[in-house]
Amino acid sequence: MRFAEDLQRTAAELEDQAASRTERRRYKYLQECAKELSTAACTPDPVAAVAELDEKYAAEFESGAEHAADAGMLSRACRALAIGEDPVPLPPRS
Repeated sequence: MRFAEDLQRTAAELEDQAASRTERRRYKYLQECAKELSTAACTPDPVAAVAELDEKYAAEFESGAEHAADAGMLSRACRALAIGEDPVPLPPRS
């Protein structure tokens, strides 16, 4: 849950800085991911829910989607969360 809150904070920082359309789309993407992670943390089996998100983010990363770099970071974070480790928070990009 803490990672989802950190991701939400990062997205809020991006919202304050968002001048371009690309930055606004990144903000919205990270907001959605924070909601998904928060929801996963509240499920009866959070490890399985986070593993499903890992698969989703890994597929986005592999496909070269618009937010591939963020998806790759989120996939790694989900893997860490699934084994009980603290992931590194997603830093804002300028």
